[in-house]
Amino acid sequence: MTTLPPSLADTQRIFIEAAENLYQTSEYIPEPLHMAAQAVVNCLTSGSKVMCAGQSMGAWLAQQTVQLLVHGLGRQRPPLAALDVSHPSDVSAFNPKRLLSSRVMALGQSGDIFLAFAVASQQHSQEELALAIAAAKELDMMVVLISAANDSHWANSLQDTDMWLALPCQCHTSLFGAAWLVVNALCKLVDSQLLGDEL
Repeated sequence: MTTLPPSLADTQRIFIEAAENLYQTSEYIPEPLHMAAQAVVNCLTSGSKVMCAGQSMGAWLAQQTVQLLVHGLGRQRPPLAALDVSHPSDVSAFNPKRLLSSRVMALGQSGDIFLAFAVASQQHSQEELALAIAAAKELDMMVVLISAANDSHWANSLQDTDMWLALPCQCHTSLFGAAWLVVNALCKLVDSQLLGDEL
């Protein structure tokens, strides 16, 4: 076996660590992910919608989730009712911390799902997302939260009817990668439950 030079070995280690992180995620996440997909299907088939949100990297994940739910992953089906209520963190407003929660209050209703991505490292982003989660609970919406397992403070904002997809990631880069994989898996499971078992 050829020994890699130190610089290439360091590069290889990045991929090995990423693979190890995803393997740990794969051991924990299937059951809660399946339950989350079932909740999304129940929500959509009852005429409600999925509202997605996140800050920083989480905003991109929310946007992509909506794209996949609306447009699908290649299988023919009607578009699903999904809405991205994120916004750029530098939007100027009288009270920027309440922009996201205001959108939730204006557009959400009982029976909807609030799919939140708590993957940003900035404190103000976490505070804004926490306010939006509180707004969703006030409207009797189910919250599905995706965050790192070590961010256990998020569990205090959830109720028994909510779902927490806690990812065993130690850094934000790993968390983002795992969350993006979870997004793809969630949307594939939704399509599978709506259209049949093809994945």
